[in-house]
Amino acid sequence: MIVFTILLAIAALPYGIALSYDEFCDGHYAASPSPTYTAEAQIYRTYDVLNLTMASLGVCLILDEFNDPARQIVSLDLDTFRAGSACGACMEVTEPETGNSVVLTVFEWHNGRGTHDIGVTQAISNELHGTVNYFPFEVKWRFVPCPSSIVSGNLKFRLSPDATLENTPSIKISNSPVGIMKVSIQREGLTHVLDRMVGNSAYWVLPQGMQVLPMRVEAFSFTNQRVEFFINFIDGSPILKDAGVQFTGEC
Repeated sequence: MIVFTILLAIAALPYGIALSYDEFCDGHYAASPSPTYTAEAQIYRTYDVLNLTMASLGVCLILDEFNDPARQIVSLDLDTFRAGSACGACMEVTEPETGNSVVLTVFEWHNGRGTHDIGVTQAISNELHGTVNYFPFEVKWRFVPCPSSIVSGNLKFRLSPDATLENTPSIKISNSPVGIMKVSIQREGLTHVLDRMVGNSAYWVLPQGMQVLPMRVEAFSFTNQRVEFFINFIDGSPILKDAGVQFTGEC
């Protein structure tokens, strides 16, 4: 009877529950929110949101949050992209000559450009530089917490489509105001640090085999903060779910 009551209690819980919230700030973000880089902005051909291909998704694989063709997006060189845990992170880009600034969301990395160089769409170039088809041009940029106009509410997550208790390949965590540096789960008393599915995508690979519920998920931000939430059941739904917690984006 006691076991039955506990199972009913777990089944009644929402998908994600905030277990705790801690800060592990080492002064990196507190003293200096982000270094400011001087770099080149080059043309980045925007994706066609109606063409649901891997190219449309970008390496970050976060189409759910990028369903607007006018979305202000940016690509980074691979080393900076990985070091910044950059999928879904925001960066403030300024054109020194005009003084124009814009906050962009990282969703892709690129090859063949210099360290810290960025790729922007024609529309963003026009907004920054004010001149049509003017590439490349100098910019200054830094990582910043995403404003509420881009990220609002809590972290979102979903497990692999058609996931089951016996076969859940990955978990996606998105809608973060800062880059996510690390994700881990607790299973059978052990901590499993998850690998990213594709370089620096929004998907994290879960350990193979039977999953243990409730699943305790820890996410660590690039700003050295940690949040935890529980996943209480697996339904294979592709719908993003509310994790019940969020990073503040600052120390």
